[in-house]
Amino acid sequence: MKALVSHRQKATLVNIKPPEIAKSDDVKLHVNCAGLCKTDIWAATGIIKTKNNYPLGHEFCGTVIELGDAVTDVTLGQRIAVNPIIPCGTCEDCLRGLTHLCSNTKMLGIDSPGAFAEFIVVPRNLCYTIPSSLSPELVAYSEPVAAALSIRSCNLSPNLRIGIVGSDRISALTEYILNTLKIELVNASQKEPVDVLIVTSTDHNNKNNAKPERTTASLLNLVKAGGTLVLKGRSPYLWALDVKQVVTKRLTLKGINYAPFSQAIEFLYEHKEGLIPFLGQHFSLVDYEKAFRCSDDKKVFLDLSVA
Repeated sequence: MKALVSHRQKATLVNIKPPEIAKSDDVKLHVNCAGLCKTDIWAATGIIKTKNNYPLGHEFCGTVIELGDAVTDVTLGQRIAVNPIIPCGTCEDCLRGLTHLCSNTKMLGIDSPGAFAEFIVVPRNLCYTIPSSLSPELVAYSEPVAAALSIRSCNLSPNLRIGIVGSDRISALTEYILNTLKIELVNASQKEPVDVLIVTSTDHNNKNNAKPERTTASLLNLVKAGGTLVLKGRSPYLWALDVKQVVTKRLTLKGINYAPFSQAIEFLYEHKEGLIPFLGQHFSLVDYEKAFRCSDDKKVFLDLSVA
């Protein structure tokens, strides 16, 4: 099968052996389409470490084509959304059933074979059956939605002045989710600092995956004394944190990661019309270089059905 893999710090299109069912709870999927995000590009270019010759990609929609012997609640031909974040299963949060809070996760396309391939095998517990009323693009968009929905864990109030830093797609999606909660964002500045500043990326104009120019020192100037800095972006670039400013301004730092994947599926159903404008161009797998260079502010997709 054709697959887009990370090899020597670059993306390479290769032919590899299709994956096979290995465990009784495995599900084999034909990948319909897969979303492209910065994580995939960072993994392809070696900024994020991944295993050579593993297919990249973690945002996707698939159709069931084969089942392990123990899988009885999924049928052939069903459309599937897959949670690409694999919890450890042994930490305190996992044992409490809060697997979305696991801090020892692995990810498809990074730690195990991903979805930039014609076929993929995943455990049943990562699969969510989806009716045909949701398009493959929306199904593939479920992972970004789960990531952005984590903002709801902050329990933000419309009475607060809330700003956001970031020009990336997750920033726009986070703003959309806040709008569904009747929360309108305001512009944050040193003259008019906010109660809560949400950071999805550190450079307003970071279109080429360059190292961010904005520092935490300048970010902290945008937050009122006693305010909160919410860190949503997962840039691999390290920040130098001005601890003195955090202490003297009595700031709260809050990191947010994922909401439960089931909530993302529910949100897709409830807001599918509102989410359509976030979906952008499609490229065939052989045109992956064009997809990687695409500067569209909308989600870009690779079509595996026309690989």
